Amino acid sequence: MKQKLWTWLVRAGLAEDDSGELAGKKRGTQTRTQRLIAMGISLGIAIILWMLVNLNNTYTTELEVALRLAELPENEVLVTEWPEVATAEVTAEGWQLVSMATNRPVVNVILGDAPSQVNVQALVGTELSSFPGLSIQRVSPVSLTLDYEPKVTKKVPIRPAIQLSYEQQHGPFGPWNVQPESVRVTGGQSVVEALESWSTLELSLEDVRRTVTRAIPLASAHNGLELDVEAVQFEQPVKQFTEGELTLFIDILGAPLGKEYTLDPSSVTVRFLVPVDQYQEVMQQRPVRAVLAYDVLEADQTGFVQPEIQKTSEAFVLDWLGVSPVQVAYYDVIDP
Repeated sequence: MKQKLWTWLVRAGLAEDDSGELAGKKRGTQTRTQRLIAMGISLGIAIILWMLVNLNNTYTTELEVALRLAELPENEVLVTEWPEVATAEVTAEGWQLVSMATNRPVVNVILGDAPSQVNVQALVGTELSSFPGLSIQRVSPVSLTLDYEPKVTKKVPIRPAIQLSYEQQHGPFGPWNVQPESVRVTGGQSVVEALESWSTLELSLEDVRRTVTRAIPLASAHNGLELDVEAVQFEQPVKQFTEGELTLFIDILGAPLGKEYTLDPSSVTVRFLVPVDQYQEVMQQRPVRAVLAYDVLEADQTGFVQPEIQKTSEAFVLDWLGVSPVQVAYYDVIDP
């Protein structure tokens, strides 16, 4: 009768069958879980007891106190390097030290009247006096001697620190553009007047095949300098190029009337890269010429001169690859 009742309860879900392999595994899992919970509780109690015992003890340690400039002179600039923190050797109870380590004390230093010296020890002592039972053994630095300069502003050009390498048969289509082109720098007179330009952060791109448009931050200000802009808009047009070739007859410029020279050869072949979409127009308009100045011929004593290749239109972008021949011979034509 008892066995039947137990079987009915198990089937009804009102009792669990603790026999068999599954029940044994379940009991093992519950036992391990209970042990882990017990170990966690024991560890937590041990930590709490350790803290209660040890944090009431007195310790001596070094504490960093932040030194924050809260006010600066209106027309002068601090040129002395300002320390971010002062180090104080303090004695206090453990719980106080933990509190100060997690919430570092901050001393606000006012320099509105441009004082020549700041008593750091006194400022730190005042800030830490709000902690009962804390004593200060020493403070470093004890004091600071400060130097100032007149505040000036100078406008300098922005220098992009950019390196671009292009995919094969691609290249820059004209110069890059930077907006704004300059930045106004405000700071100490000696530092500002020595500036010639201001750099952007470095940017390096490889396998470029399309026009590059980027916002590039300026290099961080230093020595107490201030900038009126933080970034520039950089643009470098990029196009696909192809190789072109033109044969040019050489013109002699500036020769007096009646003075003639014979050139050998009388023409040169120039090779160049040109944007694909300008190739046909360049080959039709031939916006280049080869010239020799008469003064160059007169001054030469070797019998060989190098023609100059000139673009006759700025509407096209040409990148010279080479000239053949590089030099030509010349002969003075003498009338009989």
